[in-house]
Amino acid sequence: MGLLSPQSYAWSIGEEARKEGANVQYTVQDEQTVKRTARNFRNQGIPLDETQLLPCDVTKGEDIDKLVADIKSPLDGMLYSIAYVNPKTALGVPLWETPVEDVLHGFHASAIGLVSVIGGLVRAEKFNPNASVVAMTFDSRRAYPNYGWMGPIKGALEGINRYLAMELGPE
Repeated sequence: MGLLSPQSYAWSIGEEARKEGANVQYTVQDEQTVKRTARNFRNQGIPLDETQLLPCDVTKGEDIDKLVADIKSPLDGMLYSIAYVNPKTALGVPLWETPVEDVLHGFHASAIGLVSVIGGLVRAEKFNPNASVVAMTFDSRRAYPNYGWMGPIKGALEGINRYLAMELGPE
């Protein structure tokens, strides 16, 4: 989840999984992004079929429901590589200057969305036994200049990962 370009972690990890025999499906934010992403890959000489791209805005329940319904085979794994804050208001500025709406949207897309997607997939029994979920994070133990709200949001994602592991691990 979270493909943007051939330079994104989602692409690199997906390609390595594909080389090992995995059937890889990518998600992008919406239908417009499907077309733009496929065109971007083609322009860089990388064949990427639009059918490999599923739209899913993780801040919208109806998108998650559609994604879950579109997944026909149980998953052996899932990568959550979504990180977003408004770069104009939430990066490189003091935390208190970011509008609350932008902070909440960043938390929703970058951390809470993981819970929403996993919840939908678990309820629909779309994971194989022993499936793995990997969520991309960044060292939140220290503060980084200009990283703004992404630091606290990635810290929240790390906490969410621990709770999901506790809740799903025994299954």
